[in-house]
Amino acid sequence: MASLFSAIQEPNAQTKLDRMSESLSNMPLAHHGTLVILIQHLKKVMDCDQKTDINNMAITFGPNLMWAPLKLQSANTAVAIQKQQMVIKGLLENANYLFDISDKSRRSSRVSV
Repeated sequence: MASLFSAIQEPNAQTKLDRMSESLSNMPLAHHGTLVILIQHLKKVMDCDQKTDINNMAITFGPNLMWAPLKLQSANTAVAIQKQQMVIKGLLENANYLFDISDKSRRSSRVSV
């Protein structure tokens, strides 16, 4: 996930997406699959609850889903949490591109094992 931290800070939007996609493709298959299902679920929650926006999701799930790189853990917790939130927000905002999640697949998705 350390490469997601650096990718999310990329100023160029397309380069950011490419770097995030590359980082996600390097995840173990089980982790990647779990992340896809989790992002699908979080997007459904946002669709159903008008009070739950992308910023609330990022604030809530950023620190719970991601650990900061070791160099940030001891340095500044506030910076680490902010970067975690940025990554989760980036994943949610770009889920259709990064995970090929369409509105139709979110409505009719089923988990297969």
